[in-house]
Amino acid sequence: MIKRCEIEIGPNDILIPDIDDALIESFRWRAELMGRSFSDYVLDILARGADIPRERLANASVIVLDDDA
Repeated sequence: MIKRCEIEIGPNDILIPDIDDALIESFRWRAELMGRSFSDYVLDILARGADIPRERLANASVIVLDDDA
């Protein structure tokens, strides 16, 4: 994972604070099984949870921050 100071944040980027590495790996594994990218998988979850069309997040990216790095 990367630190916020090391990235350029775009207007559609979604930042996720440092979360459990096992959870991140679980999401990566599930995304890979579905043939999706990590960002797309997380955005699918966010869209379902917020009850919004996935298309509204079409140009978004997910960035996971690592406070320990």
